[in-house]
Amino acid sequence: MNEGLPEGVSRSLFADDVALLADARTPEECDAHLQPCLDSIGAWLTRWKVTPSVSKCTSTLFSLDPKQQRGRVRPNLKLHGQEITATEHPTFLGIKFDPQLTFAEHVSDLKAKMARRRRCLQAMAGKTWGSHRRTLRTAYIGYVRALFDYGAAVVGTHAAPSVRERLEAEQNKCARLITGCIRLTRTDALLAEADLPPLSLRAKQLAGQECQRLARLPALDPARTLLEKEVRPRLEYRAHLAWRRDCTQAEAARRPPPKPPDEDAVLTKKPCLRRQLQRGPAGQVTALAADIWECLHTLSERGTTVTFQWVPGHAGLDGNEHADQLAGEAAAAEQPDVQIDFASARSAIGRRVGTMVDARTRASHPHPAPTPGHNDLSRWEACTLSQLRTGASPLTRDVAHRLGLAVDAACPACGEPDSAAHLLTDCPAYEAARRRRWGLNPSLGDVLGGPAPLVIEFIRAVGRTDPPVDPPAPSSP
Repeated sequence: MNEGLPEGVSRSLFADDVALLADARTPEECDAHLQPCLDSIGAWLTRWKVTPSVSKCTSTLFSLDPKQQRGRVRPNLKLHGQEITATEHPTFLGIKFDPQLTFAEHVSDLKAKMARRRRCLQAMAGKTWGSHRRTLRTAYIGYVRALFDYGAAVVGTHAAPSVRERLEAEQNKCARLITGCIRLTRTDALLAEADLPPLSLRAKQLAGQECQRLARLPALDPARTLLEKEVRPRLEYRAHLAWRRDCTQAEAARRPPPKPPDEDAVLTKKPCLRRQLQRGPAGQVTALAADIWECLHTLSERGTTVTFQWVPGHAGLDGNEHADQLAGEAAAAEQPDVQIDFASARSAIGRRVGTMVDARTRASHPHPAPTPGHNDLSRWEACTLSQLRTGASPLTRDVAHRLGLAVDAACPACGEPDSAAHLLTDCPAYEAARRRRWGLNPSLGDVLGGPAPLVIEFIRAVGRTDPPVDPPAPSSP
């Protein structure tokens, strides 16, 4: 297979799955490169008396040229005198490809498979009966999310965000089954309650682990060679320009401005830029500094906190000259190149992703700390507690009102605006029951940070175990 491959042609072989790939400027040149290879394979098969199944072979043209897509240009290749069928969506090693490598078709098939397996979770749990949430979470990870994990290092990081959102939506449905939360629950809080990372972070974790594995292959291994190859990006990253354009369009349409891109900016102009910015927006004399102040003003209006941290150099400061001298001596010393083992690399990647998940949890979940004893409750009790923890419980009138089940959001006991926090910590009608369990004026952290059975006991004691719905209005005669 490796002998006689012309320049521009490579092969991929795993077990009995073989692929030949040609890279050229035109489809005709690709055909000219591949056909001699197919002839050589045909001769080898004839010599060894092997009959190929040409009907199972396919050819595909990968191109970004719209004139060559949607079957307008097809490869013209033959094996053993039979024409190889051209297809736009071949499946190789379990991954469905498309001409533009968007993986949209693969994600659509993957979503359908995850939805079919999700029915098993539905059969295992309802709102008032079924398996414990830890059992459902384990079943989801091992049976449903395992479909996503295969190939996620490539598909989950290369596909467009709009394509990946289809799979995120499927995970959200599974998270609602695990926790018993309703659709009004915020997505970030829902995933935090189910103790599941977003699939985007899961894909980054798997991609990092795969990179570490490939980096430890032999130097001439094709996979490692491909990993270390420097490829110039086809498109320039311009998220900040797109954000400014979206802000202008939103302002013209009188819509709320979009959130700025999630980026970190590092200023490397040293003290000169710092001193220039300290003069304020009216004291700027360069276009760059004026643009920076304009961006800072815009971010501030959007509610984004910007922190500047100046790390001083070694010029003239006490102790810094000596520290710089020691750093220079250390840099000039011999630097042994010792690679950490794969297990340590995987652990480091897992910790980094865990830190990112924890940051999202703290920013989105009303009570990110787990409630002791939550996993030991019955199904109804665990679902009720999860709904209260995420702030979207049908036992409160504000949620019932949003669902159209109540005419207003007033608490049925005191008439104040109802919510999970009001029910658990603020309602004066339940003060006696609350004080017996948590003392005087407990905070929401005190309630949800204490034993889980106490919360359920309190809900039953105050008679709020059923949604406070209003009877339907009488129909007009």
